[in-house]
Amino acid sequence: MRLRAREHYESLAVARDGRSARFSGFTNTIVLNYEVPFRYAFGFAGSPLFATLRRDGPLPGFGERIRLVHLGVGGKLFPVDDVAAFVRAEAFTSTLNPRGEAGIQRGESALGGLGYEFDFGGIGLAPELAWRRGLLGDGTRFSGSAPAVGLHFYSAI
Repeated sequence: MRLRAREHYESLAVARDGRSARFSGFTNTIVLNYEVPFRYAFGFAGSPLFATLRRDGPLPGFGERIRLVHLGVGGKLFPVDDVAAFVRAEAFTSTLNPRGEAGIQRGESALGGLGYEFDFGGIGLAPELAWRRGLLGDGTRFSGSAPAVGLHFYSAI
């Protein structure tokens, strides 16, 4: 099992009761994987989001900052031999703390990504385009981009 981390810049539209607002910020995903480098990986993932409300005004019941936590499972696959391009899919149980009257909400979310991993003599640098979508129990929805970069130390494997 290997511990891995990715740094994201997420930009999510959060919609509730016919209104929406955009939240954005830097986040990370911590993954505990079983992996075969440059072939596949699967394991457990967790991703906390701390985002600041952007330009388009407040969302009723939400504070200016939210906390969105994802815990789940996922995998990464390099589908073509000897090519370092990969696809990622992750499924989560999500908890949103809107830091307002809307109250804590729980539901499901998913993340999908496409990336390429560069090997610099045992150190992997993996830029990735990713998208996140979720539906919470009270009908709150979120969706948006979550591009990321991962840094892996394969020489330690």
